[in-house]
Amino acid sequence: GRLSQTVLRDTVTSALRQGCYGIKILGGYHPFTPEDSARVIAESNSQRAYIAFHLGTTESGSHLEGFREVPQMVGDGRLHVCHVNSYCRGVIEDASDECDEALDILHGMSDQLVSEAYHAIQNGTTGLCDSDGNVIADVPRNCLRLRGYDTTYQGMRQAIMDGYGSVVAQKGGQIYYARRQEALNLFERARSNVGMSFPVNLSSSAFTLSSAKNANDEFIVDAVSTDGGSHPRNVAIQTTMALVEFGALTPLEMAEKLSWGPARMMGLWNKGHFTPGADADITILDPQRNKAVMSFVAGSMIMHYGRPVGSGGTLLVTPQGKSAAKDSGLPYQVVDLSESKLYAGYTG
Repeated sequence: GRLSQTVLRDTVTSALRQGCYGIKILGGYHPFTPEDSARVIAESNSQRAYIAFHLGTTESGSHLEGFREVPQMVGDGRLHVCHVNSYCRGVIEDASDECDEALDILHGMSDQLVSEAYHAIQNGTTGLCDSDGNVIADVPRNCLRLRGYDTTYQGMRQAIMDGYGSVVAQKGGQIYYARRQEALNLFERARSNVGMSFPVNLSSSAFTLSSAKNANDEFIVDAVSTDGGSHPRNVAIQTTMALVEFGALTPLEMAEKLSWGPARMMGLWNKGHFTPGADADITILDPQRNKAVMSFVAGSMIMHYGRPVGSGGTLLVTPQGKSAAKDSGLPYQVVDLSESKLYAGYTG
């Protein structure tokens, strides 16, 4: 049924008071109607909660059709459109045309939308099927349709055995993609309730979206992302450095896409730049190997040549979450999201 305004308001309020940074709508997995999606966005805007949307509603899906709904759902509000490349896989139109249309929408609403794209060819999804043997979520259904598989338990089994679908697995403290028979064993043992991945993201779409600029020489897509650290596909540094080598980005533009842009989106103005008083968060890159070799947070080393050496962390909360953060006993920082790029100039 339709979400009541009281439920919407209380859900957003409760999330912020518990220390959440904001709300994410998982349209590719648990879609609302377009109308309810719009109301979640509006309520999040009203409370200045960070609001992100994995696009897709009950009337569309997690593809270009979901993107086309954005202008009407957002109205005069604000929204973070998650992983733009995910909607440019050639599901509805030719992938290059999908990129062009997505960029047109983002450019036309540049004062209202923030966005990012990730570069990994592998996506992240689920294999979960219902009691009738049908794949539940829209994202894995799209992945199966792209290669002509049935959107069923048996279709998923065949995709795994063919090496198209992989199951996210862990062994010896390492996360990896299990394939073929090993993956099928995990899939069947868990009765399909496993994390999965398919090679559905297009490098051409990632290149186009990461390098596209407007007439003022500003990037249309704000940042390069990883879309989830629970998968072994965090290639943002390697691929963005490759774009520099190719000539699509300058070294400073790479820093903008990986650091300064994300910091502005999230309202973290002490990060993403080297100026007096800024947080001493630094990542050192090896230009020969296109890899990060050292990382520092607040001046302390947390990674040394691939080995984690840090400990602890800092909670990032809105003013509504300050009490919960204080009660946790953990270090915390209060962020005023009205100063983020998402809400810059917003008076609604």
